[in-house]
Amino acid sequence: MKRFLLLLSVIYIGVQSASAEEDMFCYSGDEGYFVAPPAGFVMDKQTGSKMGVCAFYYPQGFTFDSAPVVIYPNFLGKQGEKLEKVIDRDLERFKKEQKTKIEKGVSVKTKLGEWPIRNILNGPAPNEYETIAYFQKDQSVFILVMSSRKEADYKKYQTDFQKMIGAVDTGKKKSIFEYLKEQAKKEENTDSGKKFQTKFMEKFGQVFAGSMKKCFPPGGPAGKPFEMIAQINEQGKITETTFNREGEDLGCLKTALVGYIGEKPPHTPYNLDFELNFK
Repeated sequence: MKRFLLLLSVIYIGVQSASAEEDMFCYSGDEGYFVAPPAGFVMDKQTGSKMGVCAFYYPQGFTFDSAPVVIYPNFLGKQGEKLEKVIDRDLERFKKEQKTKIEKGVSVKTKLGEWPIRNILNGPAPNEYETIAYFQKDQSVFILVMSSRKEADYKKYQTDFQKMIGAVDTGKKKSIFEYLKEQAKKEENTDSGKKFQTKFMEKFGQVFAGSMKKCFPPGGPAGKPFEMIAQINEQGKITETTFNREGEDLGCLKTALVGYIGEKPPHTPYNLDFELNFK
């Protein structure tokens, strides 16, 4: 642990190109879900991170490019709209294709509630066949998508997709912050993590110090202790910050830090954990 006007430790979630059955926690804002792959599937976080989704899942023995079917979770924005309107907006891209057929599937009922289903047939390449499951929450709509190039594979893996929908659970037992920190700590003492911490902080240290002075000016109200996890993508860019408390002061810090680009991390997603105690 290093000292830089604060207590600093580097934590990240270790990622392989594709790992066997494993749960993944996907979140957007204050809403999060545990997603577990069906038996015989692997989870590919690395490709998911590069393409802007939580992770991709596909049958063991294949790569992302060669897999007969790919499943992935994602979030859709919601601005006071009813679920049906969000679904229509999501499917708008398919309606431009003359050969594409959109069917209403049989809704899936799970312990979380009801998931409306939409089936996309003869859609645009490279994923001509898709099934999309939608689940509505307060701030967003969570979706699971199964994509396939061939109709035979699309039908073959429907049962696995249904099982995956049924296994989705919320992260109510822990806050998103607690989950991120707990999972990331498993890798915090790796050699690659220590090397990355040193390189990243060479430049970011000054940026962080300047942001702290701006958001917590000398002579202003005494700051309250906080802990922050900054998530860094494969380009070295801070894409998100998650705090263990709320406050306008932290909103200022978030605005100042998100978008910063520094050293590229050895794995993604990569998290830096900052713990600050004002004295």
